[in-house]
Formats: sequence, structure tokens, C-alpha cells
Amino acid sequence: QTYTPRVAEIPLRPGDVRLPEAGSDGTSKIQLKELEQDMLDLHRRLLVVSGSQQSDPCGFGVIASPHRPKLRAGEILRDPSVLYVSRPAAYAAVHLPQFHAVEVDGKGRIGYWRLREDAFGHCSLTFYINDSSMSGTTPNCFYHTKRDRFSMEEYFCIKISADIEPGGELLAAYDVCKLSSVD
Repeated sequence: QTYTPRVAEIPLRPGDVRLPEAGSDGTSKIQLKELEQDMLDLHRRLLVVSGSQQSDPCGFGVIASPHRPKLRAGEILRDPSVLYVSRPAAYAAVHLPQFHAVEVDGKGRIGYWRLREDAFGHCSLTFYINDSSMSGTTPNCFYHTKRDRFSMEEYFCIKISADIEPGGELLAAYDVCKLSSVD
């Protein structure tokens, strides 16, 4: 039996951060409910913006909330909108546009972290983090995984590598295509 993903009923709009519909790619309603709360927590710290607040003249970027304390170097923010897919990373390279997935780095795992999949109506906040090389600056964050001590489940995170003032843009190095090691 072949599974054909259905196109999300409400298309993604520019700047949307959205979890996939329950059941569309193996996620249950219970999992999505938990992720929604985690998303609210992340949205208190980070905002997707367009215009002069960010470095992509034609698109969007992610900034530290202007109403919260600065993000400190070493701080780790979980992005629950990035979903792990247990298929070979080569699948993502063939089926998803560039920058829509991040390859898992070794440790015997085969898979990738999905940042965006239009067919499922899914787009993560991390998808909007811009490339530091486009603005000629040093990255102030990078992609990271963190393992829960009790469940051993891995989570996709953004690790802050330099202090970011409120309203400052998060910038990663796109040429680093694999994740840092799991904590």
C-alpha cells in the first residue's frame, strides 16, 4: 500500500511556523498538543520577522524577542517544530528543496531533521534562521541535538554561541550541514 501525502488544506503563508496536521506524517494528536505548548514557550523568546529587522532583503529572519532578556552564549533553545524523520538523508536531498532538512551526523542513526515540508503544511521556526555568510558576520547560533536524560529522546535545538541582545538576529552557518554531537 502506497501512502500519498495530501496537500495541507491551508497553504503555508510567508513567515508561517506551523506543525503538521495530526496523522499526516505519523504524528499523533497527543504529540502535537505537547509540541504546541513547547512552541508557545519558544515564541516567547524568538520571533519570525521580515523587513529591516533581519538580513534577508527578500524574506524573513529570526530575532530574539525585544521584550525578553538577551540570549546568552551557551543557552540551548529547543525547537519542537523541527521533526525527526527516520529515512536516509539521501531521501531528503532528492525530495525536499535545499535548506528544508538537516542531516543527522553519524552515531549509527539514519535520518534527518525536517525543517519544512509544504505537502504536510509544516514549517519550523528554525527554517527562517538566516545564513551568517549572507550578511558577512560570524554565526551566533548553530543547530544542536539534546537528549532527554529519562526518555533518551533527542530534540532539535538552537544553541546560542554568542550573546544576542533583544531584537538581535539569530544567524547560523549554512555550510555546516550536520548537527553537533548529542549532549
